[in-house]
Amino acid sequence: QTIKGLFGLLLLKMGRKDKEKEKEEKKDKKGTIRGSKKKGKTVGPTPEELAQQEAERIRAEAEEKKRREEVEARRREEEKKRQEEEKQRQEEEAALAAKRAKEVGLSEQDLAFEIQALESFKLDDPALVDPHRQFPPAVYSSYDELQKFARDLNLNVQLPEIVLMGAQGHGKSSVLEALLGSALGNVGFGGCTKRPIIFRLRNNPAYPDAPHIVLKRDSILPKFDRDVQVKPTQLAELLEARNVEADVPVVVQYEHAGTLDMILVDTPGLVKSTQKDDLRYQAIRKTVTDWIRPSHRTILAVEEAADLTELEMKNMVKRLDPEFARTVFVLSKFHEQLDKFTNTRAVNRYLQGTGPEATTFFVTLPNAQVRAKFGKTPADFQKKVWQYAQRDLQDLEALTYDKKYADTIGANRLRHHLQQQAWKQYQNLTPTILKALRKRKADAAAQLSVVQKELEDLSCSSFRQIATKYSVDFLQVIRKLLDGTSEGNPAVTGQTLEEEKKDHGDAEWYTASGAALKFEPGDEKWKVPYWNNRIYGGQQFERMLCEFKTVVEHTEFPALSMDQIATAAGYGRLNNVPDFGWAASDLAQQIARESLSPLIDQVTSRAVYIMGRLVDITQLILESRRRNSPEVVLGSGGLSEDSVANAAQYQYFTYYIKSLYTDFIERTAKEVQAKCMDEFHSTATIHWGLTAFNDKIRIPTGAEDEDTAHAVSTLSLAIFEGLRSRICKNVLLKFYNFFFVPIKTDLWNHIHTGVTTMDDKTLEQRFEIPATRTRLEARIAELSKIIESTTAQESQFRVAANGFCHSSSIDVDDIPSAAASS
Repeated sequence: QTIKGLFGLLLLKMGRKDKEKEKEEKKDKKGTIRGSKKKGKTVGPTPEELAQQEAERIRAEAEEKKRREEVEARRREEEKKRQEEEKQRQEEEAALAAKRAKEVGLSEQDLAFEIQALESFKLDDPALVDPHRQFPPAVYSSYDELQKFARDLNLNVQLPEIVLMGAQGHGKSSVLEALLGSALGNVGFGGCTKRPIIFRLRNNPAYPDAPHIVLKRDSILPKFDRDVQVKPTQLAELLEARNVEADVPVVVQYEHAGTLDMILVDTPGLVKSTQKDDLRYQAIRKTVTDWIRPSHRTILAVEEAADLTELEMKNMVKRLDPEFARTVFVLSKFHEQLDKFTNTRAVNRYLQGTGPEATTFFVTLPNAQVRAKFGKTPADFQKKVWQYAQRDLQDLEALTYDKKYADTIGANRLRHHLQQQAWKQYQNLTPTILKALRKRKADAAAQLSVVQKELEDLSCSSFRQIATKYSVDFLQVIRKLLDGTSEGNPAVTGQTLEEEKKDHGDAEWYTASGAALKFEPGDEKWKVPYWNNRIYGGQQFERMLCEFKTVVEHTEFPALSMDQIATAAGYGRLNNVPDFGWAASDLAQQIARESLSPLIDQVTSRAVYIMGRLVDITQLILESRRRNSPEVVLGSGGLSEDSVANAAQYQYFTYYIKSLYTDFIERTAKEVQAKCMDEFHSTATIHWGLTAFNDKIRIPTGAEDEDTAHAVSTLSLAIFEGLRSRICKNVLLKFYNFFFVPIKTDLWNHIHTGVTTMDDKTLEQRFEIPATRTRLEARIAELSKIIESTTAQESQFRVAANGFCHSSSIDVDDIPSAAASS
């Protein structure tokens, strides 16, 4: 803006100088006039002109002053806005630091008193609070067996996914620690998470005691380019080193024998903002929203316990989960809020949480001082988490609260609720696994029946039927491709003109001397249709003929030398007069042959290439029809890939069909090429036609004519153009009549005869009947083994499923009906 103002001031000054110069000229003119009147003496500006100049100067200075004041005002406004944003950020950081200081700021005496109060709650059996013992050991071992069945059956198992969200400093990372059962330190990057953290919990019987934690490689930080095995106490420090602003999450793999497979996601902490253009606020909010948007994920909304009217997470979550069907609200630091209640009515109203439609838990977790002192072992940490819940329950008992809310108090209850949800999700998976296992057995039995039938019918007569059917299907598809069809997927198998010529090897058309006849197919004067479209079959053949016609029409007659004319003319036998008509005929015949013969060779080669491509396209169509046949879609196995009836698997036979087709194409192309070469008539024939039927062209006679060379050249050009037009037309007709039409008519008899005349020995060799018999016998043994193993696996699955459902009264046989009713 300053530069703009200076540029405007410069223009103003330049304009002022122009005006002053103009005034000076006027003054000089007036002075000259006055001087002429006053004997050559000149006078200065008048008082009116001086006053006008002063007024303009004052006005310009006022405008410049106003512009500078506007620039300064805008600068002060932007600086004020920046200072306000910085002040707000500092206040947020100070408030967060104050919360942390309050959390860890207990005096030694207060800390001792709190620990004494907690120790008054005795835990007789530590296993009751161990997150890895939420279910009997048989449940975890059975779960491992069920996962093996799912992997063996290639089932896509949707893991339970829980996404934690909440504002910074509201205890989101502490809730994550409680769910994992270990004090991991400041998991969320010291309370300032800049990128998501994914914990992949995996059941692994190899780690029954301590968890096995692996920090996966980081795709955006090169120095962390490999997986690292870490201890729980090292995890916070290593996570802090990866604390950069990014959408790509940090991945932690957490394996233990006493856990179900699930995924926990710790998202960046939300920050408050009153500025709508706060980019950091918008970026964090978008990241969190993207993680909680998928409908299969459970939302764990963590927020510090406060007045219910001040809770913010409910409004944010409601836009993505209006019914709160997949949302669990967690009000942390509940003990501080609990101290504010004085009567039963107030505490029960608060325990109703965010409403009857939402699930809400109230938790108090160890602060930093207690966690540092008792978090060295998982058992001590879990005990303290349980004691904090017991203290809250004791205070609620003093307020005579409604005990129906007892199951919502404490992190242990929250953890049990989430694990029960995961258990139910996997419990609903057991009928799917059982169904897939029984389907595998049924499919194996159906295939066994088909293979046994194929082995019984294995004979030369059955393969002769297969060969006949395949050849008929092959020829029908060839005919369809010639007539026109898109079944072969032209976008994939079709070719543009450039691709066709490049793949064939002849990028250009060439003359007898090897010179390239270059042209632009996209130019209007060449008129080559569909040159930039991917086509095949009859349409591609038609395009090639149009291209040949265009090239022939643009083949030019070269300039003739007097040597050529004199040599071609010779002498007449009777009067020794050169015959220039004969010379023109001979020159036209020779040039036509030299120019057009190579083009016929090229069009023949291109025609063979275009038709040869149809074999591969036909095989693709036949394979696509086989895959989409009802037998394959319904899984009856009648036309499976390794079925005896699938002729495509017999390479020797399919190669034989291809060779029959190729031989016919090449033989027919040679025949039509020979017919096309017959179009090049002899000189005598051309000369006779010129003298017998020509009454318009003057044939020069005698060497004394000064225009003889020009006349012969003109006559040769006229004869050449007639030959070129006739040869082009007849070549196109012959290629259609003697090449394209026989492929649609005579090819059928050629291939059908080759298939039906095979003797039994040849048929046995081309279909590899002994090898096919051996393969069928091996397949029967394989399918019998699958049936036997799936029968045993079904019994094992029933045991594992009943073991996994041990905490429920539902038997594995009752699960399908229970799932259906739910």
